[in-house]
Amino acid sequence: MKNRKVGFLSIGIIVVFVLTISNLFLGLVREYKKNSRAIPEIYSELTKKITSLASNVPVENQFFLPSFINNFAGIENISSVELQYNGNQIYKFPAVLDSSTSPFIKNFTSRIETSNGNLSLNVSFFMLSPNAIFTHARFAFFLILIGTLASAVLLLYLYLFSTESEPRSDFLGDTLPDDDATICKQDSESQEQPEQQASDE
Repeated sequence: MKNRKVGFLSIGIIVVFVLTISNLFLGLVREYKKNSRAIPEIYSELTKKITSLASNVPVENQFFLPSFINNFAGIENISSVELQYNGNQIYKFPAVLDSSTSPFIKNFTSRIETSNGNLSLNVSFFMLSPNAIFTHARFAFFLILIGTLASAVLLLYLYLFSTESEPRSDFLGDTLPDDDATICKQDSESQEQPEQQASDE
């Protein structure tokens, strides 16, 4: 009976773990698909704002870069931004750009013409933002932690209370009440005594 309970518990733990990992995977897939549709629209809107800014504020003006940076406020999927003016780099985020490619990063490049020169805009977006990965992983971690703790408590309960209520068994493997087991033990001891006397003679 105890082994059967442990077996059911083990199956339950495996099911919880599989469902948790599946939910994590599906959540990230949904996030990736959502960003695949949203990010091109975000970049298109971003390009329009920067084009409007460049037509109203000269690039050499001290207010151009602060206004340019403000356009990226609230966009959490930004991986990197690089802005060049007439071939010279005037803004870069982060300070050291990672040149490696990744299927989880999408790059966009635009050329914007101004009255005094050309702007080259390079923007990279996370298809899976670090915040989204952290949120989904944290939920999965807590589910697995709760399942592990609950399993440990149930195993401890089965160990403490099942061992006290288990019936005793004879040497043939059949369960016997405690009184019958005691009688059998006494009968076996009484049979051993004559055999020992015969051997001594």
